[in-house]
Amino acid sequence: MRSLLLLDAAVHHLVDGTPSSHKLSALTTDPSTNALYAIAELDSPDGLAHLAVYAIAKEELGGEGTTPIIEWSTESAVSEFAAEGTTAKAVVSFKYLPESDSLAVVLANGDIEQIFSPGSTDAADVRRENVGCVDAGMKAAAWSPDEELLALVTGDDKLIVMTKEFEVLSEGPLRTSEFGEDAPVNVGWGDKTTQFHGSVGKAAAAAAGPSSSSLKPSPDDDSIPRISWRGDSAFFTVSSLEPVANLPNLHRRTIRVFSRLAVLSSTSEPTNGLEHTVAWQPSGSIIAATQKVVDEESGEVASHHVIFFERNGLRRYEFALREVDRKESRVEELAWNTDSTLLAVWIKRKGVDVVQLWHRNNYYWYLKQEIAPRLSGSAPITSLLWHPENGLDLYLSTTTGVESFHCAWDVFSSPRAPPRDDGGVAVVDGSNLKLTPFRFVNIPPPMSATTLQSSRSGTVPIGVAFSATSSTIATLYNDGFVEVWGWELPKVVKGKAREDIKSPTLLWTARTLEGVQAGFGRQVACIGDGEQTTVAVLASTRTGSALLLSGKDGETRRIDVAKGARRLVAGAESFLLETGDGVILEVSTTAEDGDFAMPSEELDGLPEFCSWIRHIQLSSSAVIVGLSESGRLYAGSRLLANNATSLTSTPDFLIFTTFTHEVKFIPLFSLDPSHEDVFVSHVESFRKQARETQETSIKRAVERGSRIVTVVPSATSLVLQMPRGNLETICPRPLVLQIVRQDLNNHRFRAAFLACRKHRIDLNLLHDHDPQSFLSHLSEFVDQVKDVDYLNLFLSGLKNVDVTTTMYRPLIDTGRKPPDTSEKVNKVCDLLRAELEKRDTFHYANSVLTAYVRKQPPDYESALKVLADLKAQDAARAEDAVKYIIFLSDANKLFDLALGMYDFSLVIMVAQHSQKDPREYLPFLRELRQLDTYLQRFRIDDHLERHESALRNLAQAGPEHFEQALGYTKEHSLYSTALAAFRDDSVKYKTILIANAEYLMEQRHYAEAGLMFAMGSQPASAVTAYQKANAWRELFNLLLIERRPAAEIKALAVEAAEQLKGKSRWAEAGQVLLEYGRDVEAAVAVLVEGNVFAEALRLTSLYSKRELIETHIKPGTLETQGRFVDDITEVREQVEKQVERLAELEEKKESNPAQYFCVEGNPLDNVELQPDGASDAGTAFTRYTAVPTTVATSQMSSRSTRSKRRGGIKRAAGKKGTIFEEFYLLRSLKKTVEDKLGELQTEVKALLPILLTLNSSAHRSAAAELQQELDAFESCLRKAMDTIWKPREREWAEEKVEEMKAREMGEWVEKPPPAEGLERVERPKLAKTSWRLGVLDALKAGKQEHTTTTTADPVAALEETLKRVAVVRGRIAYLEERQLLEVRMPTFGHESCGWVTGNHCWNEVVKVANAFAADGDGEEWVHERLAAAGSPRHTCYSKATGQLVTKESDWCCRDIRKRNGAPQVVVEVGASEEPARLVVDKDIWLDGFDGIKQPPTPDGKPTITFNFYSAYGVCDVTVPRLGVQPHQHRRVSHRVSETEDSSEHVVSFDQDAIPEEVGDEAITLSAKFFTRMGKKVLFAWEESKADKADK
Repeated sequence: MRSLLLLDAAVHHLVDGTPSSHKLSALTTDPSTNALYAIAELDSPDGLAHLAVYAIAKEELGGEGTTPIIEWSTESAVSEFAAEGTTAKAVVSFKYLPESDSLAVVLANGDIEQIFSPGSTDAADVRRENVGCVDAGMKAAAWSPDEELLALVTGDDKLIVMTKEFEVLSEGPLRTSEFGEDAPVNVGWGDKTTQFHGSVGKAAAAAAGPSSSSLKPSPDDDSIPRISWRGDSAFFTVSSLEPVANLPNLHRRTIRVFSRLAVLSSTSEPTNGLEHTVAWQPSGSIIAATQKVVDEESGEVASHHVIFFERNGLRRYEFALREVDRKESRVEELAWNTDSTLLAVWIKRKGVDVVQLWHRNNYYWYLKQEIAPRLSGSAPITSLLWHPENGLDLYLSTTTGVESFHCAWDVFSSPRAPPRDDGGVAVVDGSNLKLTPFRFVNIPPPMSATTLQSSRSGTVPIGVAFSATSSTIATLYNDGFVEVWGWELPKVVKGKAREDIKSPTLLWTARTLEGVQAGFGRQVACIGDGEQTTVAVLASTRTGSALLLSGKDGETRRIDVAKGARRLVAGAESFLLETGDGVILEVSTTAEDGDFAMPSEELDGLPEFCSWIRHIQLSSSAVIVGLSESGRLYAGSRLLANNATSLTSTPDFLIFTTFTHEVKFIPLFSLDPSHEDVFVSHVESFRKQARETQETSIKRAVERGSRIVTVVPSATSLVLQMPRGNLETICPRPLVLQIVRQDLNNHRFRAAFLACRKHRIDLNLLHDHDPQSFLSHLSEFVDQVKDVDYLNLFLSGLKNVDVTTTMYRPLIDTGRKPPDTSEKVNKVCDLLRAELEKRDTFHYANSVLTAYVRKQPPDYESALKVLADLKAQDAARAEDAVKYIIFLSDANKLFDLALGMYDFSLVIMVAQHSQKDPREYLPFLRELRQLDTYLQRFRIDDHLERHESALRNLAQAGPEHFEQALGYTKEHSLYSTALAAFRDDSVKYKTILIANAEYLMEQRHYAEAGLMFAMGSQPASAVTAYQKANAWRELFNLLLIERRPAAEIKALAVEAAEQLKGKSRWAEAGQVLLEYGRDVEAAVAVLVEGNVFAEALRLTSLYSKRELIETHIKPGTLETQGRFVDDITEVREQVEKQVERLAELEEKKESNPAQYFCVEGNPLDNVELQPDGASDAGTAFTRYTAVPTTVATSQMSSRSTRSKRRGGIKRAAGKKGTIFEEFYLLRSLKKTVEDKLGELQTEVKALLPILLTLNSSAHRSAAAELQQELDAFESCLRKAMDTIWKPREREWAEEKVEEMKAREMGEWVEKPPPAEGLERVERPKLAKTSWRLGVLDALKAGKQEHTTTTTADPVAALEETLKRVAVVRGRIAYLEERQLLEVRMPTFGHESCGWVTGNHCWNEVVKVANAFAADGDGEEWVHERLAAAGSPRHTCYSKATGQLVTKESDWCCRDIRKRNGAPQVVVEVGASEEPARLVVDKDIWLDGFDGIKQPPTPDGKPTITFNFYSAYGVCDVTVPRLGVQPHQHRRVSHRVSETEDSSEHVVSFDQDAIPEEVGDEAITLSAKFFTRMGKKVLFAWEESKADKADK
């Protein structure tokens, strides 16, 4: 169904064409540069030939004149080698050889010339060399396709094969009487005349074959041999004219096939009228030639065919040339293009030369194009050349120049939109146009629905165009002649489609190139309808391209195209042109003569030239979609795919096929710039492969090599053509869904239903497309669908799923939030059933039953009630309904449900139609009929295992059945039902209560059993039950109600307390002993034993038992403190060992990773660590305890449950030396941090205040020791976590970065999950319990303060005070050689804490100082200490000068100017030879959020400024540019991000924020900030790779 589209036609004039000038005779091309070389010859009177070689660069093609790169004259005459009756032609072969960068010229006089460096821009580099000469001259020559061999036929009919170095490889006679090496062999099956050929075939076989005298050559034979090579260079053929044996005056043409080494392989069978032309198909096994048979009697040409031979010489098939005047036409040459899809036939007619392009498809030969050299003024053709790589590029040489033609395959199809889309396709076949409207009929080629006969007989149209808005067709011929046809098609075809489809009628014609000198029409497009149609013709002229507009009036307007257009299509209201570099030009239909085609303002150009383009109108704009020859599909500048092969479009989809044999659909809304792009991947660089989102791609598989012919949206059909030529029509899901949605929007429910049913679309779409509209028009749905079976089919397919968001999500853009579909089925079934019941329940009985049965859960009882009603109306109808509902449901379930309705007639009806054996149910039914009503129902419910209903019916059967009911209750544990059934009978009620209590005792539900016993008046049993339940409150309440003796109550209290102690319910045990045992000392002892010290102290005070503190509480607290310290020490030692072992494993892993991961072994879970009966020899899994010597070799494909359980035990155990050890250690550490630490913190938090309140130095020391131990344990855990998890987190971060890069590059491959026991263990989260007592730290710090205030030297005293007491203690070290700046700022009283700023700092100091001040005034106490050291309140100490420097600001930042409550501290770093100093200065303040306002320092030293905004969670850091002016700072600002720990914020600065002067050297800067609420912020410069390596 494809036709040839002419993209470009150009001419390059080389000579003037006068008799005294050269005439071009041959062409060749350089595929790497697309440079074209031509050779021209001029005969001289002395018989010599003057030769000239021209080089035409690709960009110069289409110009005027070129200077020859070299010229020379032959040394011997050429005319004497001409065949009799022919004109002498000097050039026999002309070929470019890329390996040597030379031109090989074979001349008729036998000379072989080689021209080197023909493409050089310097004429001096071009040189000619004669590489050999054959004295007998040359008749024919041809190079092999691999350019390794040269085959020659000499003047004395010898065949010579030379290498590319022109060394003779083989030489021998051309003609021989032998057939060749592949001669057929007689295997003894008899003579041909004796074989069976059928009645007609036998007579033909018996007839005498053609005589030698009748085998005459064609009258047009030029007597010159021809050579043609096969595409793989393994064989070549020679066609030569030779005398017939025994008839020396008679000659005939013979084709011989030779091997690569010139060994004769076969000879063609004798053929009458065989001509001189021969061409071997490059990628096939057939040899093309021509045959012209002349009737001897009349002298007329009987036939003129292109015939084909196989390599064995047998004739295969043929096709006739469609020449009007066969006698005056002559075939000069045949030539295949490089991909063997086109056969060029060069025909000389009277006064004109043409080249016909033939294409074979579906066993039929189409005449696709007929090209004449119109741009050369109809000069005769001298040679033709196909491009060796671009299969659709053809070059013709004429006597004056070179004409180039660039073609492309295209389908001439109608772009009309629904509902008038007819799917019309036109196929060019000679002068006929084969038309098929695929909406009405699907006819495979070469047939068609109708054939349009051209008004110009024998002329081949070069282009066809369909109007997008009407049934108009325009045809174009290469001389610019245009025909406009009207093709009216019926709306509906009935009966035989081909009879209803009429041929188009001619409306008008126009000559668009009239008055244009040497124009060549290439493409045509039309806009409009009928007589109002405007036709645009894209034509080539000698000066370039032009667009010609014409209408019925015949007036032609010429639009100049400055850049030269190569593609023409019709837009909505204008014509669109595409230039060679993808620019889109736009020309209005009303353009005037002489206007220029200007670039479109609305349409983006394409990144490269695309041979196939379409103008697509989107909702808010338009776009040009183009497909390049390399397979790239673009929408404007966006790359949609890079493997497309063909495309088409509908108003909703862009459709294309791919090299992977799929057809894909892109919704047009996804191409709209205003829509989020979820279907198309936009790749900025065309060097990367275009990626499509697989999860949302809309595609379906098609046959290999399929190409799109056309699409008919109204018929939901897509027509594809297979490589062999046959057609296949499919109905893709996207097209069907689009039509269904349109029908649903227009409430055409029946059409939508039938389309879904035909194409197997989920019927839920009828509802899910627009649920609200569907339910509101449910009555219309029933009216249109009507058929009960259709309604049942719809109901049966309902699901609680929205198919528009699941199955058909890629195909439907609803744009709405997914609805709740949990009750969708029930809602639709109820509404539809109600609608049907309003109409006629009797008629729609099956649909009503379906609605009940399809509910979730199914409402079978209601369905059975409908059956009962039907039975009352019509028994026969009821039987049909029963059969239907049995088909939908389980017959046994329906039988049971009918039985449960106690309707025996309904039960029998169901049973009779369910194929149940009457012997199964009739005896049971007879037995039931003999019982009373309630006993009957009891038996039915018991049979159906409806035990509760059975018990209720049995309770109503009478008092004589109580014992049976009690037994039934106990059997099925129906105590609640029995209590409800017998609540009016107190005696029976209590009996059931006691039975229920006994049951609960068996089930060990003692508390409930005690309650039941108490309600059943069984107090003794209730006491026993409460004792077992440890329900001491209920127990003693019952004892007191029963007025038990005090001694008994006290004894039970002691017993209950012992049980509570066993359950670790210490507080409750103490309460029991105190309240019911009346023993304070025992209660305190129990509380102390359970570490409930606060309650124990309360009791000693409440009951004035202070002596118990000394005897019980103080020893108990010290014992508990010692136990906690031991536990902490033990766990700490365990953690240290685990950290040490992990470090050892890490070292082993780095030293020998192959052995560590056991890469040489089998799957880890299939190997026993220590198999039963095995020796203690080491294995690959005892990596460090023994040398690996053996590896298990079991290749079990699966593991048993036992082996899996064993593997789980091994992973949990984490045996040393196994592959699971590291995982076990990490999990153990994580459990310690997250669980064990939290438990210790909770217990220590409760114990520390008790130790301090006991007013004992031993207890205070114990408290301090305990706090110190737990604090040290926390520090140990933090250090351990950093040591273990920091390298792992760094490695994980690097892996994450690599993964992100791989995903961006499209190279990411999903990794398999790690094996069990080898999973990643994330960093644990430290327990957050606030357990510390600040007073313990304050007391310790207070002692240190008293030792530092007695320093005599005020400067030293202030320095010591700043270190120990002051708000900020700073230690700054500037390492010049490493350029490493380290800042640590811990606060007073918090050795491991960070920098504390502002008023919060002062408040912290005062709060601690209150413990030391005699009068409680901590603030004054601090000032006294500073005054004693000689320090004024507004003073800072400068190490640089060694003096106290007075400032206006308070040293503790109380009066620092703040903004948003954020004080500042500035750290100034001096020169390397000077010490640093700490400065707190109010003159440096924040100017909003946009920058730092900082006056230059007096000494001009750079500063680093930290500004933390606690109110906004923002930190600004100004980093100095070392070595420059102090005011030149770089500011990096990041918003703080909160971690999982709500009390912690983290800010990170990447490497890009480091000053340029610092370079790649390491910078580490960290500080911790604590606010009053306990929040902290971490700042860190990331270390560089160089610093990491040094460390």
